[in-house]
Amino acid sequence: MKYLFILLLLPIVSKAQTSNEILAGSLTQHLFNPGGNDYNYSNRLNNNGLIDNPMIGYREVSIKGVSYTSTAYFAGDNSIGAPMAGTAWSAGYTYDGYRLGVLAGIYIQDTGVMMDRNETPPMFIPYRGIAPCPLVGVEAIKTFKLSNKTYFILNSVLTPLFINGSIGIGWNI
Repeated sequence: MKYLFILLLLPIVSKAQTSNEILAGSLTQHLFNPGGNDYNYSNRLNNNGLIDNPMIGYREVSIKGVSYTSTAYFAGDNSIGAPMAGTAWSAGYTYDGYRLGVLAGIYIQDTGVMMDRNETPPMFIPYRGIAPCPLVGVEAIKTFKLSNKTYFILNSVLTPLFINGSIGIGWNI
């Protein structure tokens, strides 16, 4: 029994480095479009599905040894310029300023606007034009040290539907 107690306390007493990160901007490259109408995308940068969609997010990262976990909150515009907001959880490994992990989350968007434009959004059950959408994929992050406490971030997320990139700044607590 005492070993179980020690095992349960281990995550609490083990030293973890905690960081806060602010992410901004967003470039999204759609890998394919289920609706087939990429001309409906807002802020297109080219004819191949690359979109500049504004987004801002906050992420808290905990690094223990070579592994990390993070929780993120984000809001901005989806691919057609409608509002969206969500949260994501990730876990993976870190090495020499790189982080590679799996990501799962959910975001809510105005699917009514998408359906009016003949787009097929990835979603669960809609209610009054708003629906939760799944977010599953992998993330690759590179950090560049700016000082002892701050760093610059290049953030990439790969899902079955799109690749998303953003930049940010982080600081160690």
